Amino acid sequence: MMKQDLLNKEYRKKLINEIKGDENIQRKIVSYKKQNMQNDNFYQYVVEYLESKLDSETVKEMHVFSDVNLQKRISKSEAGVYRTEPQRAFYSGENQIDELNDIYDKMNVNTCMRRANEAYKYQDQCAIQIYPEDGNLISRVLLPHHYDVIPMENNPEKPFAYIISNFDNTSRDKVRKRNDRTGYSQGDKYRDQLNQDIADVDDQNAKHERYYVTSREHNFVMNGKGDILEKDTQEILPDEIDENDENVKSALFDEKCLPFIDVSCEKDFEFWVRSGDVLYDATVRYNTILTSEFQTVEMQGHAQPYYKGDAEHMPENVRIGVDKMIFIPVNPVNEVQSEFGFANPGSDLSGIREFRESFLMSFLSSRGLDSSIISGTPTTDKASSGIEKMLQMIEKFEASQEDFSLFRNVENEFNDIVVCWINALRGERINGELALDELYQINLPGYKDVSVNIEYAKPGLIKTEMEKLEVLEKEIELGISCQGH
Repeated sequence: MMKQDLLNKEYRKKLINEIKGDENIQRKIVSYKKQNMQNDNFYQYVVEYLESKLDSETVKEMHVFSDVNLQKRISKSEAGVYRTEPQRAFYSGENQIDELNDIYDKMNVNTCMRRANEAYKYQDQCAIQIYPEDGNLISRVLLPHHYDVIPMENNPEKPFAYIISNFDNTSRDKVRKRNDRTGYSQGDKYRDQLNQDIADVDDQNAKHERYYVTSREHNFVMNGKGDILEKDTQEILPDEIDENDENVKSALFDEKCLPFIDVSCEKDFEFWVRSGDVLYDATVRYNTILTSEFQTVEMQGHAQPYYKGDAEHMPENVRIGVDKMIFIPVNPVNEVQSEFGFANPGSDLSGIREFRESFLMSFLSSRGLDSSIISGTPTTDKASSGIEKMLQMIEKFEASQEDFSLFRNVENEFNDIVVCWINALRGERINGELALDELYQINLPGYKDVSVNIEYAKPGLIKTEMEKLEVLEKEIELGISCQGH
């Protein structure tokens, strides 16, 4: 294995080849599909699944459903850590740091965390990046197809460096209207996407590719040929470059801080979480069932009239209705008796519907969710009292304890990175302007000496309307309250 030396061009070229490798591309395609589905854009995936089971011409004639998004509904329901904004308190020893609350409000941290919670539920893994821009600190959520990771040599579950690059999804997932779509997530097969040592058609494209590399010591931009670029002019720098050059040295070099947070759990001695695509698969299959059910109704949901008799005396035009008479000719010579009737379909529509509901109920139960969250025949989950309502909330709250523990760790890492950025850029100026606005110009100790205490919302006792009326009646009887007019 080549030494993890980001300033070695051969090592950088090796990284780019691995990024463009089939295994890594397939990982990104899976992530991209899930994001597409979360944005209600998964028609093509239902078509793809149907075409794997049926003839493509048959699929073209079907009304394909892609309207019931189980993944989106369930992931939003399960992502409840930041449904109510938590309370944060920042301390240096026993001294509270109120300025950090203002900075968090400016950064809109709760929105970022809410998005990360949702992404974690349907992707099983995501990342949060914190970086300075236009005088402020910005936090954003990255999905697995947005970035690549170099794991640490001694612990592959931890990141050594992050690489952000543009994932070319347009060629692999062409989303077009009904009669003009590929139906396949990888789209056209074209080129090998690997730049060879010999001259090939990818040489020019590689020069225009951009990879943004960040480690605890380095931060630089390189093209698809492994050349490091000057940050302002994008000119190619010499292969041999000093580690203290401003074009490669991280602004957080002294803090040895990596400004990314890995939001994940249950790893197996590798960085990427290897889990099944449960929500994605269930959504595709449920819409496939709806499509098949609609097709059955459309094809067999009505009686088909038929006429059976002598071919030489077949009526040319037949009109059917309550005020119409049908003339059925009879040929006494022909033994075939004329007959008119309706062929009634034998499809078990109720059985199909029961299967669909059974599939949905079983899947929701496996997620620990009530069927009322989404169902063709919704059930009610009303509480008869405030205590019963609180018990229902506690059950959901306890089911999310793993998520609360995960995001407490995320909050601690987030706090460390924010403190590192403030300390690293305090007083720094770019073209005469402060790198961070006045809001961030506060004196803080090292990140190890700044802690955050976060309190998440917990279930509380809620009174039902009937209980509220009973309390009001008691107060009126005792003279504590007066009757309104």
